[in-house]
Amino acid sequence: MDSKQGFTQNILETLKISKLSITSYNNETVNLLYLSQVKTLKWVLEQSNDNNNNLNKLKRIILFKIQKLKKEKKKAVYRIETIRIVQEIDNLEFCLNVLVQDINKKNNSDR
Repeated sequence: MDSKQGFTQNILETLKISKLSITSYNNETVNLLYLSQVKTLKWVLEQSNDNNNNLNKLKRIILFKIQKLKKEKKKAVYRIETIRIVQEIDNLEFCLNVLVQDINKKNNSDR
């Protein structure tokens, strides 16, 4: 399995779990956090496809988005908005960690 496939597979598995976690048994805030995760994971997959599966370019895009959200968080007024932003940053950092691990695996296997 190449690096891109490993990354995509990890994101797709997490996306599937997140979708399954949205239930009527959760309170509304919990479901909103899962929906945020689903939205973020889909965005990362779209960015990956839009950038011709260039993982290093995707890494830069995710880092830029994280920095943008951190600035947005400083300006947030409402607690729920701050929570949403923090959750989105966490989701992007998860994706970034998966991406970096896959890039490192690829680099180590190329040696």
